[in-house]
Amino acid sequence: MVKCVKCGAEIVSGSKFCPECGEPVSRVEPPTTELRKTEDRFESAINSTGRYKVRKLIGRGGMGLVYLAYDKELGIEVAIKTLPPELSGDARSLEQLRQEAKLSMQLTHQGIVRLYDLKEARDLRLLVMEYIPGFNLSDYLFLRGKLSEDEAWEILTAVASALDYAHSQKVIHRDIKPSNILFKTTRSIEEVAEYYQREKKFPSDVEFKVADFGIARTVSDSVSRLSNMPVSGTLTYMSSEQIRGKRQTSATDVYSLAVVAYELLCGHPPFYQGEITYQIINEPPELIPDIKPEYMQALLIALSKDPEQRPKSCMEFIELPKKLSADKSKWALIPQAPPEPARAEPYPAQMLSQPEPAPAPSSETAKKKSSARILVISIGILLLLGILGAGGYFALKYTKGTRAFILGKTEEAPKSRVQLLWSAGKNDPYSSHKARVSALCISPDGGIVASGSDDKSIKLWSAQKGKLIKTLEGHSSALSALRFSPKGSILASGSKDGKMILWSTRSWDLLNSIDTGIGELNSIAFSPDGAFVASASSTSIKIWDVQTGKLYKKMGGLLGTSARVLAWSPAGKTLASGGLGYKLKLWDIETGKDISTIKGPEGSQVYCLAFSPGGSLLASGGSDRDVRIWNVSEAKLVQSLSGHDKAVSAVVFGPDGKVIISASADESIKIWRISGGVLLESIKAHPVSSLCLRGELLASGGCPSGEGTSCKTGELRLYKINW
Repeated sequence: MVKCVKCGAEIVSGSKFCPECGEPVSRVEPPTTELRKTEDRFESAINSTGRYKVRKLIGRGGMGLVYLAYDKELGIEVAIKTLPPELSGDARSLEQLRQEAKLSMQLTHQGIVRLYDLKEARDLRLLVMEYIPGFNLSDYLFLRGKLSEDEAWEILTAVASALDYAHSQKVIHRDIKPSNILFKTTRSIEEVAEYYQREKKFPSDVEFKVADFGIARTVSDSVSRLSNMPVSGTLTYMSSEQIRGKRQTSATDVYSLAVVAYELLCGHPPFYQGEITYQIINEPPELIPDIKPEYMQALLIALSKDPEQRPKSCMEFIELPKKLSADKSKWALIPQAPPEPARAEPYPAQMLSQPEPAPAPSSETAKKKSSARILVISIGILLLLGILGAGGYFALKYTKGTRAFILGKTEEAPKSRVQLLWSAGKNDPYSSHKARVSALCISPDGGIVASGSDDKSIKLWSAQKGKLIKTLEGHSSALSALRFSPKGSILASGSKDGKMILWSTRSWDLLNSIDTGIGELNSIAFSPDGAFVASASSTSIKIWDVQTGKLYKKMGGLLGTSARVLAWSPAGKTLASGGLGYKLKLWDIETGKDISTIKGPEGSQVYCLAFSPGGSLLASGGSDRDVRIWNVSEAKLVQSLSGHDKAVSAVVFGPDGKVIISASADESIKIWRISGGVLLESIKAHPVSSLCLRGELLASGGCPSGEGTSCKTGELRLYKINW
């Protein structure tokens, strides 16, 4: 096992690139040598103070190393965190660090890890802190999976008390996340977990501590500025005001604490995959099944996009479920929606609004379109409970023009949700593909559209301008699949000759070429953590280790039917496949065995599959021209959507999981509301072979209009969807 010089991540021997930052191993000096030099430099600097003696390295993060050391003057063990060397030469960063450290050193709460000193040694900066034996909440959650409301709230109450104290001292944390919440204990993590499961409380000798008050974010922001990179930080736990660069207050910590609470109860944060930045700013969190409704309501309030609508303190958030349960008047005031003419909707508030020909649209006009369409899911909880009390935190309104409950004012429903941004095809014959666009994908940051073609090439396009950036060549057969890794550091491509190539998105160099075996390679899919990539051929499904390029697992041996398409579940535990005979199989990743088989119409083929964002639904499309929505856990058909005149070639779920987009060779793209099977919009497009949705960007690839699926020039289009 070696370590990356650039980020310190562990790399399996034989790997060609770092799994975390994508740095090619061949481009750096031997990792062990360089990393040891860095460690020796920091250890020497700490020992040179004369006061501290390094005992061992106990942690490594993106911002530096953490050592356990002995303080000779006080006779105690301390933790010493090293800061990036580039900070030492920047006066602005050092001044910000001094000010933040001065504030942090004044914090003396029992629930806060003490910061003792900011030292300088041999031009390096060192943070001397209280040493906390034990483990962090991230490790505990990994062991437990998810927590009960009582278990989560026992931890969060201690954290909230510490945060409110800091806020009273004019200090904001700005980086609350599970890894910064520590369990101080001499017990093992397994002992603590077993004790709670048995006693329904934590041992009395376990203390909860909050670490890295303000310091981590200050260092992170300074490094981002000095390296001319975007503002860094743990995106998953950031509030909308942090992402927008707006003023941060105690409400910022309330939001992050609510994200941690959501993760403890659900097993993952509210926004953790896909276009996370867009989701945090624009989208509501999904409801967590099987938790008490007052806890869900409290989460929704604390996760408000508007800081002013969140609880005024962290303890107010902690106490909110109890207050909501005891006093129904604290629930939001919700006006009753007029009845639907056809059937009632299970979710009375929809993110997508549907135009109505009969009722006159609302005459009110919003100043900001995005804020006017924020979905307030809390209505669903209230209606389930049948509680419509007075007063509360939200002011909601029903408008006929949009048939939706919305926050604030709104404008009348638009004529079309879809806007064509650009296209590449006959209009640009010199840069376009020389055959059908057979595969495409959009990078996680929404900056690049990658297209693959029957002409054996891959082309990279600027999503903003529609200009060709680069052409990748390495396949000797028609392209059949393209996928960006979840973090965007790798582009995987597959072709009909069974070859899969992994490309570095930093340099666009070929990292690994994998022969997937006998038969055509039809589909590829990354695991949510990016560690594995699955391939589907006409004979088998295989899972490959991304670092080494070696076979990790073969699912169920040889398949009885062709595996034409794959989809990896958001939770990462299940793989779905489809092919001839319209048989959908769900595979258990750990065992490699099929969990269940879903049968569609006899004599049909499956051409496309997609999991919903929450993973509870699976959409399929194929030669029978219908889109089918399946309940994954029950393997039952939920909805069938009919409207295409030819085979359905692609399906994708909308960001909220309540809308689905389908495409076909009939030259149409259709947007459906799953509930009720309502067709919201049909777009005149082109013969589409592939679709990709990333936030508000929708890419379609195939042939130019009027040429069917056999063409001499591929067609690629990028649309913007106004959700």
